[in-house]
Amino acid sequence: MRKSVKVSLTAVFAALHAVLYFISFGLWRNLGIYLESLEGIILGPQAGFTAALIGSVIARVVKPDDFWMFGIIAEPVSVLMAGFWREQNGSLF
Repeated sequence: MRKSVKVSLTAVFAALHAVLYFISFGLWRNLGIYLESLEGIILGPQAGFTAALIGSVIARVVKPDDFWMFGIIAEPVSVLMAGFWREQNGSLF
């Protein structure tokens, strides 16, 4: 993937991650958790981690909560693991 495409996809997924954080389904989690594995699979471990970290930080700055550290650390790490899984397997299926 070209570097310009990877940077633009990272920015798009970071923005999507931040926006989906604000959509909650009643429990203590938000819709951003469903995007995490896709970020890692599509972008890979490095760019996916960066997108999730940027999106999580922006979302928690705009709307802080009591579990802010959980989101800033756990969400990017789960994207990183999904990216490593994709690199290990080489394909989606």
